Amino acid sequence: MSEAPESLNAQTAEWLRLAEMDLDVAIYLFGHQKIPVEIICYHSQQAAEKYIKALMVLFGEIPPKTHNLIDLARICKDRGIAEEIWDGMAKEVVGLNRFGTVPRYPSKIELSEADARRAVSDATKIREAITAVIVPILSGSGE
Repeated sequence: MSEAPESLNAQTAEWLRLAEMDLDVAIYLFGHQKIPVEIICYHSQQAAEKYIKALMVLFGEIPPKTHNLIDLARICKDRGIAEEIWDGMAKEVVGLNRFGTVPRYPSKIELSEADARRAVSDATKIREAITAVIVPILSGSGE
C-alpha cells in the first residue's frame, strides 16, 4: 500500500528542512576567521544528499541508506524522477560525492577554500534544480 500524498509531502518537507540547515551551516561557516573547509564541504554534500532524498520521497521512493550522490541520482534518473535535471547536474553530483566521507576522517587529501566555495556552489545548484521540481508539487500547482 502506498502512502497518502499528505504523508509524502510532510516527509519531503522534513528532508528539505534538514537539507536547508546543512546548506545554511556551510554558508555560515565562511564567516569564520579560520574557514573550516572540510566541514563546509561535508555539509554541502549532506545538503545535496538530502535534497535528492526529498525528491525521491515526494515521488514515493524510499531513499536507500547511502551517501553516494551518484547512486542516488542514477536511481532517480532510472525511475523517471525528474529525469530532465540529472544530465545537467552530473558535474555537481560527481564533485560533491567525495565529500560524504573524505572530510570526516583523516586523509591525505587536502581541501582548499576554493574546494569549499565550489562545494557550496554545487549544492546550491542542486538545491535550485530540485526545489524547482518539488515546490510546485508541494504547493499544488504542479503534477
